[in-house]
Amino acid sequence: MIEQSKAFARNLMWKYRIPGRIAFRAFRDINEALQYVSSAGSVAIKPARQSGGKGVRVFWDRQAYLRDSLNKAKATQVIAASSDVKAYGDIDDLIVIEEAVSGVEYTIQVITDGKSIIALPPIQDHPHVFDHDIGPECGGMGTIVGPGPTLPFLTQEEYGESIEIMRRTLDALQREIGLRYTGVLSGQFMLTTYGPTLIEYYSRFGDPEVLNALAMLNGDLLEIIEAAVNGRLSSVKYSFREGVVAISKAVVPLGYPHSRELARGRTITMDMDKIRKLGCEVYFGSVVEEGGLYKTLGSRAVEVLVVGRTYEEAYERIENCVDSIKSPDWQLIHRRDIGGRELIEKRIRDAERVRAVYRWRRERGLAG
Repeated sequence: MIEQSKAFARNLMWKYRIPGRIAFRAFRDINEALQYVSSAGSVAIKPARQSGGKGVRVFWDRQAYLRDSLNKAKATQVIAASSDVKAYGDIDDLIVIEEAVSGVEYTIQVITDGKSIIALPPIQDHPHVFDHDIGPECGGMGTIVGPGPTLPFLTQEEYGESIEIMRRTLDALQREIGLRYTGVLSGQFMLTTYGPTLIEYYSRFGDPEVLNALAMLNGDLLEIIEAAVNGRLSSVKYSFREGVVAISKAVVPLGYPHSRELARGRTITMDMDKIRKLGCEVYFGSVVEEGGLYKTLGSRAVEVLVVGRTYEEAYERIENCVDSIKSPDWQLIHRRDIGGRELIEKRIRDAERVRAVYRWRRERGLAG
């Protein structure tokens, strides 16, 4: 429920006053949603349940002369998002309308036995298909972590606040439902002018976020999972690698994510000897092997992971590895900017900007 129903998750945060929450309204009646959204200002409009990664749009209401056109676009989105949910018929609400927030995104994944948690390092995903964060959102085109179990733009204090939000969510969820939560809870966060802000929950590892997180783990994942199941997670010994970074990149056929039929049935070849020599690992995704060749199934075909001493060194190696993955009959795409200096420096600047605002608000008691 915490992943399936966005309305349930938002209501839980407000009922138990969990930090990181934002203003929202959930609607069953489409006409009520249309009336509300026309005067709601800048909003994010979402299907009220998970619907295969479809249907989330953010509208910034900043130019008065565009308001009529913007309201028409909002109305179109409300109808489209509600249609995505109607096909499921398993939750009460159809639409969630939230205040729009902006900032720098990151993911916190925790493993729990219902009492203790192990928080994995913060990971930054890149959900837009093309460089410079443009194009449609998808399942994730790559992730970064480091140096060590950190991110370049996130402070330890912000990381700690994010973990506390996850801890309080698990406590609230177990009180609300009356069952022990065992397994993984992931939070998609954004560092905004409110501080660490929760965007969505997932009751599982993120993909490809889990690649980077486990690349940093010194410990036995199976032992951790068994300890969580048996309620003895606090006894597990583990640590995270220091002094290294990890970058992962997805390689996808052109057409993904919206034209998956176009992206299906394409051939992929890989120079595995070169990839291994460069110290990268390849994880197979939406592909099938046919007659010794790999054929795409329409989604992210493979993900490549590298661990290095610095972002500069790791970036050069993973780009060389990705260039060894080709298609003789189609165009493959990946994001060249992930892990690059220019994008990381931009994230740091963006984080510093919102950090200055939320700290100013907190100093003056205006953080609510």
